[in-house]
Amino acid sequence: MSDTLRAIVLMTAAMAAFATADLSISLLPDEMPSSQILIVLGVGGATVFGTLAKLKGLRLLTPLWRDPGVLARNGSELIGTMGIVTALTLIPFSQASSIMQAVPLVVTAGAAVLLREPVGFYRWAAVLVGFLGVLVIVAPDPGDSLGFGTLAAVIGMLGLSARDLATRFVPPGAHTLELSFLAMATSIPAGLILRAMTGDPFMVPDTRAVLLLGQMIAAATAAYFCVTAAMRLGDISAVAPFRYTRILFAFALAVVVVGEMLSTRMVVGTVLVVGAGLFTLWREQKAARALGSPDRAR
Repeated sequence: MSDTLRAIVLMTAAMAAFATADLSISLLPDEMPSSQILIVLGVGGATVFGTLAKLKGLRLLTPLWRDPGVLARNGSELIGTMGIVTALTLIPFSQASSIMQAVPLVVTAGAAVLLREPVGFYRWAAVLVGFLGVLVIVAPDPGDSLGFGTLAAVIGMLGLSARDLATRFVPPGAHTLELSFLAMATSIPAGLILRAMTGDPFMVPDTRAVLLLGQMIAAATAAYFCVTAAMRLGDISAVAPFRYTRILFAFALAVVVVGEMLSTRMVVGTVLVVGAGLFTLWREQKAARALGSPDRAR
């Protein structure tokens, strides 16, 4: 098995794990507030990555967290995590997962506007088609209004897109375990901020809730490991399209486990978003081949 094929397998496994983590959150009791879920995720994830960092002899309390790029990344992670966790507790699992598929498109647009990366007509057209797909997914039914859960999902999607853009400014010497530890740890202040805003009391979890929280932490940390290994192991231009397998896992879990019915509008919107994203990745790969630079597609 080649390195690229191993990376594709790891990326697919990461997307399955991310979908499982999202499902765990959506299945938690309605009485458990988003703030509590965020704090548990932050404590559990930071403990896992902190322990692994210590085993590798890495220091956790270093000046790295004060670096502007890391601060921007963690701040974006805080907003994105607050948004998506809140959305998963308020709207159907499949709808929240569909909205998250727009992240690569927003990153493409952000790179063009903020980082001055060249983006041609066809890629801009793909971005616009992808945004149209998001509008199809989030559009309220006649007589309904745009719900807070849908708005939270959009905010979460934008926050995680900003996190990916901010990653470009992280010092190259930063270890992945350090960044993962800091990213998970940001869920703790995110939960505290959300609790201060809502005033929701914490719930004493029963056995089922404890198992779901444990599954959430295990799946989220496994996903981080797999996606990091995939991006370092294989050809990124070949591996990146497999990020979209996440929506396939999400839809399968939504139908089989949750019993959700996928609306025509949601399927059409998701096809537009994923299709636009895959087209964008194809254009980047084609441009990289034309320039003879495999790094361009990265």
